[in-house]
Amino acid sequence: MQPMYYFKQALDDIRGAKVLHGLAISTITLIFLLTGVFALVFINVSQLMTAQQDNVRMMVYLKSGLTAPELGPIQQAIEKTNRVKSAEFVSKDQALERLRTSMDNQAGLLDDLSDNPLPDAFEVVASPGEGGWQGVKMTAATIKKIAGVDEVNFGQAWLEKFSMVAELSRAAAIAIGFLLMVAALSITANTIRLVLYNRRDEIKIMELVGATNGFIRASFYIQGMIQGLLGGLAALGLLALVFFIIVAGAPAQELLGRFEFQFIPIKYCILGLLLSVGVGAAGCHLSFAQFTKD
Repeated sequence: MQPMYYFKQALDDIRGAKVLHGLAISTITLIFLLTGVFALVFINVSQLMTAQQDNVRMMVYLKSGLTAPELGPIQQAIEKTNRVKSAEFVSKDQALERLRTSMDNQAGLLDDLSDNPLPDAFEVVASPGEGGWQGVKMTAATIKKIAGVDEVNFGQAWLEKFSMVAELSRAAAIAIGFLLMVAALSITANTIRLVLYNRRDEIKIMELVGATNGFIRASFYIQGMIQGLLGGLAALGLLALVFFIIVAGAPAQELLGRFEFQFIPIKYCILGLLLSVGVGAAGCHLSFAQFTKD
């Protein structure tokens, strides 16, 4: 019977201060929505990094003047290199034709070339594995030492910047998430504290007639947890709605190849809801600590 009493008392308090609790829930919703946005960015950046690392493409440019019999040993040496999956020869004529195709309407600019300036090359697919981008660098360095290889290009500058952005986004998500949790905790605590002050006479009477701390505090803890749960559910619902609307209309296939944007995994959604309930309970605990001091 007591749990139902506590829950009913909590709902009565919420109905009695609809505006106050409504503002608190709305603010918590906004805070957890922002936290969810950062989590989505972090998850998808991490997934994109993983997808890029699964198959790194390198262009291994060869020195000029190599004969056809010399190409075979070079290809074998490349394919034997650690982390290399495949190596496909691309002649200078094939490379020029690819360039002409990629230039589309501006391909006419190449018609005035008296000689093909592009080198023969091998298009190499490598898998960094556990070594990450450092593994890619090691593979590139090994290939460059092969006789006949002039240069190895795998977009080093872009990949390093991308990795740096991923690390910064991870650090920023953690820091901002922590600050937002502190803000949600403070808002819940302030809301419950106002309710406590509104009912301070009733609480004093309950203490005088022998009511235990657990009996007095139970409904307030439930209020805090309800605030956190409703705020977390509303934030998750809004985040899912916006995410699927944006993803449904985004030309992801054109922009990022086969990469697919992912929503927050269900286990993390549940963890987020538990965290929002925990924040509500913790906020109530803080408000009682301040109330007893006063």
